[in-house]
Amino acid sequence: MDLILELDERSEQPLHRQVYAGLRAAILAGRVAPGQRLPSTRALAERLGISRATVTLGYEQLAS
Repeated sequence: MDLILELDERSEQPLHRQVYAGLRAAILAGRVAPGQRLPSTRALAERLGISRATVTLGYEQLAS
């Protein structure tokens, strides 16, 4: 899956919230199909150049 998320380290919004917002926007826009798996936290963290813990927090917010 080529999921493109734009993160801004200078933003006042924490990175985990940016991950959450980007994933949510992709889902609502239909770029992630129902039932389609999201990238693993490890793969997404590596792709974005951020820690896995940050991605995990974003996924946890999305799940709740």
